[in-house]
Amino acid sequence: MFVDRLNLYLSDVDLALSRTAKSAKVATAVSAEKLPALLEGEPLRRALEKNRQNVAEWIAWRRRTLPNGAPDVVSAILTLAGLANAGITAGPTFRSWPYLAQTDLSSIDRSSIDSAHVWAELCVLAAQVSSTFNEDSERRKHIAGYEWEIGIGPLHPFYDGCGRVSRYFATLLSLWSNETLPTHASRAEYMNAATLGKSAFQAYWTSCPEVRWDAW
Repeated sequence: MFVDRLNLYLSDVDLALSRTAKSAKVATAVSAEKLPALLEGEPLRRALEKNRQNVAEWIAWRRRTLPNGAPDVVSAILTLAGLANAGITAGPTFRSWPYLAQTDLSSIDRSSIDSAHVWAELCVLAAQVSSTFNEDSERRKHIAGYEWEIGIGPLHPFYDGCGRVSRYFATLLSLWSNETLPTHASRAEYMNAATLGKSAFQAYWTSCPEVRWDAW
């Protein structure tokens, strides 16, 4: 069944890359404004599994309809964030603290985006995503770039779970675009590429072993 295969893929990616999934703890030391997580340990692990299943079911349903412009893209991103973080954190949707991109600062135009501008910048990203579907080439490269922007780069919009949300969104984009998705050997390899900047991450992402959806 497609949903089961998709959920297994997302689970494998989370276990390879997500610190929260591995440790069953939510990092709260990033800012004094970030409240302690609602769950940790085995309850958190079970919540992550339940949320991931809900994400897989929603993506499986949503994959059949391409987005109708930037507002539709934003709605999809927010839905994924809500599903991924349900019952785990007590905060709002978006971060309220400064975030410094985890990357070589010489490789990007801005090292951070003020929390007050997160919504506006997310809308800009959504407009870029929407235009991707009018392009005939390099879609995988663009998808990798959007994953980097949300999970690693200066946008990093959400109160929690930016990495998971970025990868879930990349999954949906790949299904919309009929493109393959990568498998990842380790978080260290993933982060080593990510910290070198967007271009390096795109090169890494597009060179990873591929999962072919048509085989499902």
